[in-house]
Amino acid sequence: MANKVALKLRVKLEHGKWHFLEPVFTPAGRLKPLFAVVNGQPQYHPEGSYYLRFRPVGATRQHWTCVGKDPDIASRERKRKAATLELRRGGIEVSDPSNENRRLLAVALNEYSTEIAAQKSRKTSLVYGNAIGRFRKSCKKKYLADVSRSDLMEFVTYLRNQMG
Repeated sequence: MANKVALKLRVKLEHGKWHFLEPVFTPAGRLKPLFAVVNGQPQYHPEGSYYLRFRPVGATRQHWTCVGKDPDIASRERKRKAATLELRRGGIEVSDPSNENRRLLAVALNEYSTEIAAQKSRKTSLVYGNAIGRFRKSCKKKYLADVSRSDLMEFVTYLRNQMG
């Protein structure tokens, strides 16, 4: 099976739904920052983030990894991931530095709660704890690095829905 690592731009379209779309390339072959192909036309999407889509060696399902908003970093990560997968398919085990120091969101939230409890009054700590608990319910991300501005905006919407 050929090693394929696709680069996509996740954007929010007019109807409010998020989609993974093809990014736009310049004639020189570089990524045009935060431009996606929508209905055959390039459109600028400042809210967008680049993602890699790939199938790890031995896996049956595709994986998606957010690589941020920077087009140069996204291109570099796509090439690095493709090379890593190719080596693994050849039987050479390669450590993946992007996964070595990833913090779980749950661990980060627990650490933050502990800090708040130690530095703030009891009443303030309870308010923060309530907000953190609601954020845990609304955010389905596993790793802290995967949390983006759009997740925070969805949390604000979640809070509004809980109040009304």
